[in-house]
Amino acid sequence: MTDQGTELADATAWPHRGGFWRRFFAALIDYLVVMIPLFALVAVLFQLTDGGVKGHFWLNWKLCSSATVHGNQSLE
Repeated sequence: MTDQGTELADATAWPHRGGFWRRFFAALIDYLVVMIPLFALVAVLFQLTDGGVKGHFWLNWKLCSSATVHGNQSLE
């Protein structure tokens, strides 16, 4: 009877939280599983609509460039 009690105690103590790297790689895999098909879908729709459909996803970096306001280079 005591052997069964220890097996039960071990079974209830098992589900513990994963470490940082395990959760990080799980989140990365989840991101890739969702985003790769989404990128493929947007690429196909971009081709079919001659550029009418464009995907702007989470990583959207833009380069800074100078702008003009009503023909003037500065806002003064």
